[in-house]
Amino acid sequence: MGGVLLVAAVGLALYTLISLRMETMEAGRKTAEVVNLALSEQIELTLEAVDLALKGAKDNLARQGLASYRQDPERLEDMLRDHRIGVPSISALYVTDDRGDMQAYSGFAQARQINISDRDYFLAQAMRRDTGLYISTAHIGRISQRWQIALSRRMESSNGKFLGVVVASIDINYFESFFNAVLPLKGSTAILLRRDGHLLVRAPRVEAAFDRDFRSSELFTQIDQQEYQGTYEATSSIDHRQRLVSFRAGQRFPIISTVSLDKHELLSPWRLNAWRIGLAAAVSIGLIGGLLSVINRQLLQMERQAAALAASEERFHHLVEHGADILLVLDETGKIIEANQQACIGLGYTREALLATNMDQIEISVSSAAPEPLAPEGRPPAISTTEAHYRRAGGEEFPVEVRTSTVHLRGRPLLLIQARDISERKALQELLERAAKYDNLTGLPTRPVFIDRAEQALVVAGRMHRMVGILFIDLDRFKAVNDQLGHAAGDTVLKEAAVRLTDCLRQMDTVCRFGGDEFVVLLPEVESEEDVRIVAEKILIAFEKPFELGVAAMSVTASIGIALFPNHGRDVEELLCHADAAMYQAKQAGRDELRTYHEPPDDVPGGGAV
Repeated sequence: MGGVLLVAAVGLALYTLISLRMETMEAGRKTAEVVNLALSEQIELTLEAVDLALKGAKDNLARQGLASYRQDPERLEDMLRDHRIGVPSISALYVTDDRGDMQAYSGFAQARQINISDRDYFLAQAMRRDTGLYISTAHIGRISQRWQIALSRRMESSNGKFLGVVVASIDINYFESFFNAVLPLKGSTAILLRRDGHLLVRAPRVEAAFDRDFRSSELFTQIDQQEYQGTYEATSSIDHRQRLVSFRAGQRFPIISTVSLDKHELLSPWRLNAWRIGLAAAVSIGLIGGLLSVINRQLLQMERQAAALAASEERFHHLVEHGADILLVLDETGKIIEANQQACIGLGYTREALLATNMDQIEISVSSAAPEPLAPEGRPPAISTTEAHYRRAGGEEFPVEVRTSTVHLRGRPLLLIQARDISERKALQELLERAAKYDNLTGLPTRPVFIDRAEQALVVAGRMHRMVGILFIDLDRFKAVNDQLGHAAGDTVLKEAAVRLTDCLRQMDTVCRFGGDEFVVLLPEVESEEDVRIVAEKILIAFEKPFELGVAAMSVTASIGIALFPNHGRDVEELLCHADAAMYQAKQAGRDELRTYHEPPDDVPGGGAV
């Protein structure tokens, strides 16, 4: 009997140790996955913001032409600084020609003498037209002398000739700062790699690892086996420590992020418990001589386990009842048979009223396919995630993210619904969409909105044999306002200019800010060139009034170029180009003027292009 009790005591100790270790590792796995999810989303948002700045600078260069900026490098640098504003991750924006010579840098002017033709982000764009956005390897910047990565986009002419690159550099310190801020344990690491195995960022930093190729590491084996995300245990090839690694492959960029926990640190609390349990087992073995005392100890231990289980169940029910998400249990007919407290609060029902309600009264729309029917017992539950709209008891509708799965209770299939209010997320999405379409300073639509409206106007005008007018407007002596009174005064002029332009137009017309001090007006459904000139002259008159800028009043006039559909072009880009050319003719005529585009004679070099 004593031998049986001894074996039982040892077995119980081993079982407890193994169970505790498994629970510790599972908690570590969930922690690593949650932290990595947050990191990967922040990384992709950062890269998207940088790419938008690159596209904006590239579009501006494509419209104005790099050659036109070479005559005024400071104007090019001002444009680069404008596109860098609002993107704190960008340490510098710069432009090179087709030989890799730097033409402008958003920092200091001496950087124009730098050549980057040997950098991978230049070579990738120079050798292939379809490279798109290119993320460089980690390198030490020739200007900043700090570790950084660079994002680049190709510039080319209309016939595909390579003209140079637009580059945004990001200091690795930027990523390391928020990597270190969220790492959960001592000894934890966060890593960002390209999909080709090159290390971009590691926190904490190990500079010797930047030159290594990690494609043969366990990480890429796991990616091949588990698609784009997963967790595994392995020895780090950098610091040779045993780690629990969570990885996620980027959905919109060719990157991989990992968060790894040092197993030694993760299991430190478990080892302490192991010593305690081992010591308790040793004491039990030493006292096994008394059968009664052993039995009493086992009974007492069972009671503690039962109490712990009851406490665990109570904590679970408390977590469900007071969780932040709406939890509902439905029967086969869709009737609600169980609900937590958040469901009552979020839907505005008392518990009694909610349990007397059918789900049809709450769920009013589903934005994706409906969940599968209740799965029979024995079959793995089908879990689906959708977005829907719920209706509160007072009639108010709100968006939710819904996870549904089948559970079985006493052989009866039931539907478990977990719903989360995503009103704030939707509001943020709408805010971001508006920010992409409307200028933050003036509130005017931006270039993409103008292009869309102009294309629609040309289609309608083509069918109805009507004309469409486009005005390209550039403020005169605007740079003097910035130089003499500062950028705050310049912003005041731009906002007031937007108001004056809007007041001169019809409701169907559109005025957009293209960047800097350039505005473009779309006049659909006009009868003649004279109608367009009347609007342009009205704008010139509106700008005769000086701008009140606090301590001073300054005169800022406008130069206007006019292009008409179909006389001066058949598509939006051609009309913009011709209106821009006409605007420059107005400036050359002395400013505060308007000019209509006229096709130059064939023997004039360059034709009518800008």
